[in-house]
Amino acid sequence: MAPSKPKKRSGRYGKVYSDILTDTKLGVLFQQPGAHRAFTVWALGLALAAQQLSDGVVHKADLRTLHGSVKDAETLVFAGFWEIHGDGWRYVKYEEAGNMTKAQVEHLKREGTISQCLRWMREKEQACTCGEHDEDGNRIANLVGDL
Repeated sequence: MAPSKPKKRSGRYGKVYSDILTDTKLGVLFQQPGAHRAFTVWALGLALAAQQLSDGVVHKADLRTLHGSVKDAETLVFAGFWEIHGDGWRYVKYEEAGNMTKAQVEHLKREGTISQCLRWMREKEQACTCGEHDEDGNRIANLVGDL
């Protein structure tokens, strides 16, 4: 029996990157009481931020989803992993660690839609469905975006 191919990801969730194991602040975190619980909130919050495309922002209302408390968030702020941001917190070095912002994800999604439409036009000889191509399959210039 041939080995089965791994299933493709649905693309619903983005990739999550972190440099937590090389961060010198990890020792500061684990010296605090309740550090293991705060670390769990940190890890779950990173996945939630990537799923919601929040650019690393975790709102107070999200703490319930993360099974955390304000005390856990304060521990993460004290250790230097989160910073206070509006009504919640934001990951320090979220983008620098390689996590994609909402704008980057939306740009890639749009480019994928345009590319898929072009393949559809060429392979199936169908009309453009994205509004970015002319009848010959040439990309139409975006007069506002190209300025």
